[in-house]
Amino acid sequence: MCVRKQPHIEIKNLLDSLSNDLKSGDKHTWILNNLLRDLKAIERRMKSGEYADTDFENRNSFDIPRRTREFFRYFRGYMRQAQTWKVLLKNLPMNSFPSLINICPGWAPKIELALHLSGYEGQVILFDKNQDSLTSLMDFLEFFEPRFTLKTVLSDVYSLPKPTAKLVIGNHILDDLLLNKFCQDHNLILEDVYESESTYKEIIQKIMTRKLSKEFIAETAQALQAFCEPGATLILTQYPALAETDLTLTDWTRFCHDFLLALKAIFLQLGAVDEGTTVLKGLETQTAKYFSAEHAIVLKTSPYRQQLDL
Repeated sequence: MCVRKQPHIEIKNLLDSLSNDLKSGDKHTWILNNLLRDLKAIERRMKSGEYADTDFENRNSFDIPRRTREFFRYFRGYMRQAQTWKVLLKNLPMNSFPSLINICPGWAPKIELALHLSGYEGQVILFDKNQDSLTSLMDFLEFFEPRFTLKTVLSDVYSLPKPTAKLVIGNHILDDLLLNKFCQDHNLILEDVYESESTYKEIIQKIMTRKLSKEFIAETAQALQAFCEPGATLILTQYPALAETDLTLTDWTRFCHDFLLALKAIFLQLGAVDEGTTVLKGLETQTAKYFSAEHAIVLKTSPYRQQLDL
């Protein structure tokens, strides 16, 4: 009868074998660097708790329990976001918004789930330049049969023309805008950056080294303003995302938050009114919230259209 060794013994034997193998001295530097990177990534995932639900790289496609745990880990995250947004949205006169715009909604319907839970019945305009992510989001929503209608607009945030609405939402989009800008300036493909952990970390380090330019902040403010009808409500959030937490990218989180505050300052200069105190007041008492009031801004834009001097 074959008795399987305890996992910790197998792990120790494997690490000892790797250690002895590396002592040979003939390993290429890139092999050592890759191994070190992977081991550090595993360590981070163990400390964050993610490793309990999903392994690192190679997955057994027939391991249904592991796949199910991984799926529910992400879905719990979506629902936590939706519940947090529901608290926020209940402080807005949602019935007065016949339509709203969700800028760069991503691959899963976080805002849309919140709207579904809130009973919203207007039109939700999904604005993104990635058709695959829009398709994924809409396929996901089919499970819930929301009462609101959906419209998709395939375009870039900085392009014209744009749809407009009295309620405009950008949920954790500023890091994407920064990465997209860098990729455009350096002829890179944004999707390739997200697919490689090492490339992702390398790019954000380069972005932080360049610092935030006043021109790009103003350009982004103007692009966001173009979505807003006069006197519209604009909500932007930028909180520590799962990837930032798992990879301990605290400097990047702070950098993107500074971008958020810089945008807020410009809108206030243009005559917007800060409504954060009223709209965000319920977040601090919510248990298991996904983000706090400090990670969001809520602005009532000026009733008069003003242009920025770029």
